[in-house]
This record gives sequence, structure tokens and C-alpha cells, in this order.
Amino acid sequence: MTAEADLSLRTFYFDRDFKDGNTDRTSLTQALRIDTRVNATDMITLGASAFANMKLDGSGDDQSIGALTSGSNGYAKLGQLYADVAFSEGTTLRLGRWVTSKALLNDNDNRATPPSTQAIKLEGTVGGVTLFGMYSDRASSKTDSDFDKYEDVNGDSYGIYLLGASGSINGLNWVGEYGDADDVSEQFYLNASYTFDNGVLLDFYQYVADYGNAHTSKANLDSRLTNLVVQFPITDAVKLALAYQTVGGDTGYDFGWGGKNDSYLMTWNAIQYSDFNRQDEDSYQIRVDYKTPIAGLNLMARHVEGEFTAGGVDQEHRETNIDAQYAVSGIEGLNLRARYARVRVETGGEDINELRLIADYSF
Repeated sequence: MTAEADLSLRTFYFDRDFKDGNTDRTSLTQALRIDTRVNATDMITLGASAFANMKLDGSGDDQSIGALTSGSNGYAKLGQLYADVAFSEGTTLRLGRWVTSKALLNDNDNRATPPSTQAIKLEGTVGGVTLFGMYSDRASSKTDSDFDKYEDVNGDSYGIYLLGASGSINGLNWVGEYGDADDVSEQFYLNASYTFDNGVLLDFYQYVADYGNAHTSKANLDSRLTNLVVQFPITDAVKLALAYQTVGGDTGYDFGWGGKNDSYLMTWNAIQYSDFNRQDEDSYQIRVDYKTPIAGLNLMARHVEGEFTAGGVDQEHRETNIDAQYAVSGIEGLNLRARYARVRVETGGEDINELRLIADYSF
């Protein structure tokens, strides 16, 4: 029997400045995460993770941004508790609670601590293709310690069933997933990407959803979302990307599964604040990535222009992001990140300037 443990700290600063009269939100918290893994036998590995977060400072509606719980200055939770059973080389059964990372069911670690999901998953590789099947019946949000059942508009509980496959054919990487949540939602996901010898990347995403009669807000409607990207290497240090995203169908694209599920959209036009997933919304992105001469320092800037119709009137939706990440040389495990967003939406209520500062330190 062998065991290992990892400790990580995250200092998280969040400042959302509303430009249309809403209450600004500012928060500074300190999070701690402990991950442990025990190889109980040759076949069985046990894992557990404890998450904790404490308020250092804050103002405005600072408990509504996903970093703190309402009426509390901190929280602690058992975020992961699972067992991995290896049946053969490349085939593993996992059951328990963990931070998931599938395209249609994932836990977004974009605040102080991540959400997590209760599930069972069987995954293996056959002929170079990775296959998985997964079922989930509960989820826990970023700040909650409880894992609650998914409940539909009628108050009935339900589960989420997923099937997926991924592989590579002559340099073409692909991922396909299908998910079904009883009478709530049915979703399909496809991603295909190819990098040419000259470094040019083509990336394609397709989401399709059919919402059932028990969906909380989109009963008996359908939606589809398409994202197409081309990225060019300008120099060894600079890359330029152009992206187009469009939403069709009866309604905007809702990629969540309800309850405390906190899945996020895996497209290039789903950026810091906006997903550009409104009904009939078209959006266009230009992005530049720069690997600076300073070791460990990478910069990114992007701008997305969106267009949609609300109340019969054409509306504009714009967001600009600037992102700086620095893996501090000489201090192993210390990573710093600054994220800035400027959002303007003609319908109102979402004109904001947002700054996030993150310091991650892993032992």
C-alpha cells in the first residue's frame, strides 16, 4: 500500500464593477485544497479531497459570485471521495464524488474552489479509441458541502446518462458525447481539430440540445450551437486566432443539466463572462496569444462582437478580455494570473468591468 498527498493554496480576488447602477461586488478569499490518493491494492485506488475557503475582505453583494456562501465568511467541504478500480490495462471504473471533466458534464474551477459531481464512470480504450459511460444523480456547487439530487420543474429527481468516445485519425483529433437527463434535456457534442504541418489549427465544435417537458425554462424547445476556429502561428511566440459562433433553433443554448450542476461551455467564444449563447446570436472573435521572452510569462488578448435580436430590435453584445499568466521562475509551484473583462450589452444589466487576480501555490 502506498499513499500520497498534495496541498495547494489559492488566493482569489474578484471585482465586478457594474456600469448600469447594479451593486458592485468585490471579494478577497483564501482557499485551501488537500488531495490524497491511496493505492490500496494493485487494482483499487482511493482518493479524497478537502476544500476550504475563508473570506479576507469583501463589499457589496460579495456572496453571490460563487466564492462564498450566503450569510457566511467561509466554508469547508469534502469535495472528492472516490474509488478507482482497474480491471485491465486502460479500463477503469470510478465511483464516488469528484471534479468531472467531460465535455457535457464538467466542473468549472473558475473561483476559489471547484464544484463536484456524484457519479459512476466506466472508461477504457479499444483499438486506439477511448470509450466511456457515466451516470450522475447528484451535484455540489462550488460553495456547498451537500450533494443534492437533480430535480426537474415538477420536483421529481432525475439522473444524467452520458456516453462518449474520443480518438485520433491521421492527425485529426475528435471527441463525441451524448447525454440524456430523462424528460429534462438531451444533448449531443462533437469536436474535431486538426493541426497542419505549418502550425495552422482548425477547430470545430457542435452542440445540439432537445429540452424535454420537465425543463425549468425551455420545455419542448430545441437549440444548436456551432463554433469554428482557425489559429495561425505568426511567429514562434505569437498566435492569431479567428473564431465564429452561431446559435440556432427555438431558444438560446442552455448547456447545464439543472440542479447544482455547474458545467461550462467548451467553445472558444465562451470567454471570461459571456458565452454568446443567446437565441440566434452570431459572434465573431479575434484573439492574440503571446509567449513573452520572460520565462513562464504568457499573455492573451481577445475581443468578441455578438449580434442578437431582443424584442424585435437588433442588439450588440461585446466583450474584451486581457489575460496574463506567470509561472514564477525560481519558486516551484507558484502561478499568478490576472484576468480582465469589459462587457457591454445593449439590453442593459450586463455592462460591467471585471478583474480577477489569482495566486495558486502547490506543494
